[in-house]
Amino acid sequence: MSRFNQALLALTAIFLVGTTSGCMTPIGYSYEDDANVLYSGLVTVIKVERVKIYDATALTLVGPLAGAKATGIKYTFIDVLGETHAVLQPSNEKYLLRVLDKARFIVVRGQVWVQPIEYPLPPEFGMSNTSSVSQSLSSAGNPPLPGNVHIASKPIFKPILTDGWINQPLPDAFKAAGATVYALNGNFIGGLVYLPKKRAGVSDFRMFAEGRRAIQATSLKNAVKSDVRYFKINRHKGACFEVTGETNGQIFTYYQIIVEAEDEFRVLNMWALVGNFASAKPSFEVFAKQLWQ
Repeated sequence: MSRFNQALLALTAIFLVGTTSGCMTPIGYSYEDDANVLYSGLVTVIKVERVKIYDATALTLVGPLAGAKATGIKYTFIDVLGETHAVLQPSNEKYLLRVLDKARFIVVRGQVWVQPIEYPLPPEFGMSNTSSVSQSLSSAGNPPLPGNVHIASKPIFKPILTDGWINQPLPDAFKAAGATVYALNGNFIGGLVYLPKKRAGVSDFRMFAEGRRAIQATSLKNAVKSDVRYFKINRHKGACFEVTGETNGQIFTYYQIIVEAEDEFRVLNMWALVGNFASAKPSFEVFAKQLWQ
């Protein structure tokens, strides 16, 4: 096996929290890119699937999803135009929609979900839930309906790769998690992935950082975690930590750094074969400094 292919092996430890019948465990919940969109539309549920969700940001959900746990429901539905869409949302104790139920698709503060028609609208709509409620309150006039389950982001910032790093096509799992840069370095059998995360809906920076560490540790066998170290540079909050563990029969150390920017968290996850981590660390620090640009 080439050193470059060994670096590729560490991929599976980044996002795969577990598997079910050979399928990747879903990550996170669906949301709308534009946090300013406000929308309410009638739909018909055609499929209901229970799934697993592992995303620390679920602790800050709004509306009926607030307080939801890290398990979820994937609702597939048909809109008023006859088009099919799906959303992945945390399950809750308030309701469970069934196939053929009429429901309301909601977009508020970037979060999306479906709920029973009679369920109260979020306070952002400023009205009661009656039959006179408009199906679309989107300022653009077009329903911001999602595609299949996704987490998307359109950040301005991206790390600039240095010598020895080779840019790679984003795997589907990375795209689903909102990653915008993925690269490998065969010199020390390592890699990196950049994962910007919108700040909207995340109120506790420490909780977010600790959640990222938990996600990383859960994806590895026999994981050993460092403390989360917090700091501040140029008025920006920052956090970093290391997690070492086994994936695909090899042991890697992951170094993750998180920086709070104006409208997003800049999350950079870098890794190397454990025996090469010390030699890889200077390269990692070069990328870490870019996060304050």
